[in-house]
Amino acid sequence: MKKILIFTVTAGNGHNSCAKAVKELSEKYGAEVIVKDIFREYSNGFYEWIFDGGYNLSVGKLRPIYNAAYNRLYKKTLKSYGMARLPACSVAGGMLKEIYNYRPDAIFCTHFFAALTITALRRVYDIPAKVFLTALDYLVSPYMELCTGVDYIMLPHEDFVEGYIKKGFSRDQIKVTGLPVNDKFNHAPTMEEARKKLGIGKEFVITIIFGGGHWNGATEMVKEVIRAGGEIHLIVINGHNKKSYKKIARMKIPENVKLTNVGFTDEVDIYLQASDIVMSKAGGPSLTEIITLGKPVLITEKLPSQEILNMNYLKSKGMAESFSDKRELIRLIKSLRASGKHNEMAKNMRAFRRNGIGEVTELLLSSPDASYDDDLIRSVNYRKVKKSLKTSISRLS
Repeated sequence: MKKILIFTVTAGNGHNSCAKAVKELSEKYGAEVIVKDIFREYSNGFYEWIFDGGYNLSVGKLRPIYNAAYNRLYKKTLKSYGMARLPACSVAGGMLKEIYNYRPDAIFCTHFFAALTITALRRVYDIPAKVFLTALDYLVSPYMELCTGVDYIMLPHEDFVEGYIKKGFSRDQIKVTGLPVNDKFNHAPTMEEARKKLGIGKEFVITIIFGGGHWNGATEMVKEVIRAGGEIHLIVINGHNKKSYKKIARMKIPENVKLTNVGFTDEVDIYLQASDIVMSKAGGPSLTEIITLGKPVLITEKLPSQEILNMNYLKSKGMAESFSDKRELIRLIKSLRASGKHNEMAKNMRAFRRNGIGEVTELLLSSPDASYDDDLIRSVNYRKVKKSLKTSISRLS
């Protein structure tokens, strides 16, 4: 039985949803899989908050500051760990102990911090498992140049290969697989079947995905979609955002609009498949789910920098449109409906999509059996790993 260890980080929902998707499909094919959130498992609460609560605060209320810092990193090639040094050292001992206790054949990293920590650990300790890192955005991400100690990196498209080679990866390390999302998006029902299940007729359907997080003022978008006019069925997926759900439930809806107000659901694929157009923010996994279903997407431009880059990439491929204000949103909806351009966007998505979760899982399961040295493992003093890693990082050029 193949053993797979997945290292993830809670920084929004995308990394954990990717970990869950890979775990479920790998187990379906007979693998033994465990998932560990590195800052929750091996560090103190400070770093766990920084990467989760601190991240949401930064991309929400502090977005201009966050974007300025991100844009600076995006343009640079880092030569040292810098600010990444302390959090990497804080989890290194726990990660190494987990690896040596579990003895996986493959290690899958959904976040660059797990991969850069393993890159540093491998300078000191033997890690025989094949180590995989997946990109989760449609761009060449910052910090990836510190992750070149993995065996393979999975990318969403050939367009990004050259950028990652410039980051220091060899062509042999790069696997173009597409981004991994839940396998159910590859096996969703037809549009007609989804509509029948939801009790939706032949009306024009727009689905808005809120789900909390940093998309503030989202209920205002519902009002603007209604103001665009015409006969529509509006589906609003609020996720865990109870405040948004309650606000929308209190809205007065005109007769030309049918409203389906949804809280948290594990049937997002069904609601999306029933749609003509989807409105969403632009996280890589969320966009990949939408692409997999071939649904044209409208994206707000009030986003953190990495999502702006995702948005721009999809626009360049004819799969998305964006809006900066309410007036532009209304114009877009009217224009797409009148011109039928959304059908062309859907066609572009179907040509672009690939089975990322299937390709990633196949690579993990094809890893050779890893052989661990018992004597070496017994000799490790885990209390000294942090010090060893600090020395390793200081030598990194």
